[in-house]
Amino acid sequence: MIGKSSIAILVALVFITGGVSGFFVGARILHEKHQRTAEERESVESKPETSKEDAIMSWMVEFLGLSESQEYEIRPLVRMALKEHDELELEQEARVDALIDRSDIRISKHLSAEQAESLLRHNRERREKRDKYRAYKKKSQVQEKSMASDETL
Repeated sequence: MIGKSSIAILVALVFITGGVSGFFVGARILHEKHQRTAEERESVESKPETSKEDAIMSWMVEFLGLSESQEYEIRPLVRMALKEHDELELEQEARVDALIDRSDIRISKHLSAEQAESLLRHNRERREKRDKYRAYKKKSQVQEKSMASDETL
């Protein structure tokens, strides 16, 4: 007959074995997931970024079957529309920022000083990140255009 201590040791061994095997299975799953995300990152990073203008023109050429002369005539119109779109987006963004500022002032009256400061800091940091990203995108677009003009020379 098996004693209580033997049963306890067997149960402990079963749990230890399960824990060890679970650890290795989990580690393998994490490794495979990391491997997949690294491969996805590499494939995304290796694709050249296309401008909005090029993406729209590619779509129009394919979808509408534009001729070269049509593409030549339409491209400046798309460029102009994108410029207007960007201007509208900036105007709208400024209006939204002003609305958030007004709301923050009204909301802050019902918050502690610490909560109000936290809310204001959050919105300030959100805007800084947005502006930083916008500057980065603009810089990379300028570099992209510079590289494209260098290639044509």
